[in-house]
Amino acid sequence: MTDVVNTVDSDASLWVTLAEAARLQKPPVSRAAMHKRVNKLKAAGRLSTKAGDRGTVLVNLVELQRAVRDETDPAQALRNGRDDADDTDEGDGKSGGDASYHKSRARREAFNAENSRLDLEERLGNIMFRDDVERRTTEVFRKLRDRLMGLPATLSERLAAQPDAVAVRGVMATELRKVLENFAKDLDRMAEDDEADDE
Repeated sequence: MTDVVNTVDSDASLWVTLAEAARLQKPPVSRAAMHKRVNKLKAAGRLSTKAGDRGTVLVNLVELQRAVRDETDPAQALRNGRDDADDTDEGDGKSGGDASYHKSRARREAFNAENSRLDLEERLGNIMFRDDVERRTTEVFRKLRDRLMGLPATLSERLAAQPDAVAVRGVMATELRKVLENFAKDLDRMAEDDEADDE
């Protein structure tokens, strides 16, 4: 997967074209609507895609259903008649005979296995969404920037009172070290908070 941190490759039968993913939605949606939704989810780091035959785009059906479920208002899902417990049905299987039934059942079992695996990976903290990582990284480095930008205001008088460049360098090195040590402590606290949230 490209945008979601995850190292295990999923069942190949779960990678479907956008047209098939659109058809499997409940209710079915247009290919254009599916393309728009997939691009939005991919840009947010909630979904990954890969290239298929003849330039098609493939999407992991389980990831797609989970991402759609997470972003859909429950009231809207009810109005649309969407049933999250039955996301992969391909009909009742009676019209296509046993082969259709077995294909549908195999896909359903693969879907359930992949969904369970992703749930476990998420609980274990092995999956991180790109937008969450970017937000946290931005927050952490904004704090560091603010601390560094505040140094001239807090040090100007002390630096001006120093007798020579060596003394100025010593004061600056001491204060920069303090800022970076506090920054490291903040990072450790964030990691501990994340571990506490996962428990």
